[in-house]
Amino acid sequence: MNRTLLIIRREFFTRIRKRSFIILTLLGPLLISGVFIIPIWLSSQTGEHKIIEVWDASGLFEDEFVAAIEGKLIFAYKKLDEPIIDQSFPPLSEDHFGRLYIPPIDVLAPGGITFYADQQPGLGMTQQLANILQVKLERLRLDAMDLSVEQLEQIKEPIVIDTIVNKKSADSQVATAVGYIGALLIYFLVFYYGAQVMRGVAEEKNNRIVEIMLCTVKPFQLMIGKIVGIAGVGLLQFVLWGCLSGVFILGFSTYAQLDRFDQQQIEQTMTGMQGQDALQAIELNQLMTGISAINFPLILACFLVYFMGAYLLYSAMFAALGAALDADTDSQQFMFPVVLPILFAILSLSTIGKDPHGQFATWLSLMPFTSPVAMLMRIPFGVATWQLILSMLLLVGAFIGMTWLAAKIYRIGILMHGAKVNYRIIAKWIVQ
Repeated sequence: MNRTLLIIRREFFTRIRKRSFIILTLLGPLLISGVFIIPIWLSSQTGEHKIIEVWDASGLFEDEFVAAIEGKLIFAYKKLDEPIIDQSFPPLSEDHFGRLYIPPIDVLAPGGITFYADQQPGLGMTQQLANILQVKLERLRLDAMDLSVEQLEQIKEPIVIDTIVNKKSADSQVATAVGYIGALLIYFLVFYYGAQVMRGVAEEKNNRIVEIMLCTVKPFQLMIGKIVGIAGVGLLQFVLWGCLSGVFILGFSTYAQLDRFDQQQIEQTMTGMQGQDALQAIELNQLMTGISAINFPLILACFLVYFMGAYLLYSAMFAALGAALDADTDSQQFMFPVVLPILFAILSLSTIGKDPHGQFATWLSLMPFTSPVAMLMRIPFGVATWQLILSMLLLVGAFIGMTWLAAKIYRIGILMHGAKVNYRIIAKWIVQ
């Protein structure tokens, strides 16, 4: 046991002292927090304003464009007494980006509205102009049909179905998003650190360092020490990522003085709203309610358990591959059967999300090779306690059994050099 602990310490401290570990540990939180911070920061920047000429021959949109500023667009409105024939416009001013021409139109079937520019406009600009025109045309159509805005809003009143699970509000979209994030994190972290185990074993084998080490320790001790040592590195890096990302996001939130919504604020915002505004407020209310209904402590605890279980299970197989093979090119044909189960689970996430309590999702979350991904997708929707316990026990049992098989391959393959390895030879090592 003391020798195994020495190997664990060696693997752990050797890797955390590497420059790559330090750089990745610092860059990881910046990338994670940047996903949240950068979009918010960009949306708060006004950017460069663009002047748009509006030539209106219909005379219907004067109120919408005179002295109006819409986001980054500034409008220079000009009402025309007669339409422009053959599009004979004068050239644009140097400080004007484009010209919006509105001919005399039928409000029920508008046509001929054209935007002229010297540069290709972005989709956001043309959509912004279309939205302004659409709002005005809707009001004109209501007047033509002798309907009021209030009557239209009553027709368009949204229907919302509240979801109550065990007397608590829930949101399937929020649960699906949380499940996807947890499952994908498990997938990427397991293979990132599992690949480190395989590369580390292969390097020591090719450099003949392992032959010296096996003079003092058993092959099984060496394999376990390498797997557990790198697992400690992974846990440390994951914890540091979480803490530093939280600090960065919290610091930015405090600096930017971001608004925080609570239930009372949302209900006050919804008061007096109708139509699209009411629908947006209701969706915001559902989102915040759905987030509050998620049991994040349970998800975090299960994430750590399944991450460790999946890592130990797959790292044992990666260590066996690293010991059996001499070159990275040989590992490709052996890697696919190893990664196939968890890859199948990743491809099945959408199916699990549609029916998280169905037989397919249940069996996939109980099978040890797929349970870390499948169960992380199911947990936000609520999983029976017995299924959760059984899944974890099966995962532990699979790790123990796979470690036993991997050790038999490891103790023979680690000293084999130059031999062409195939599935038949590996099977012989297991039964030998």
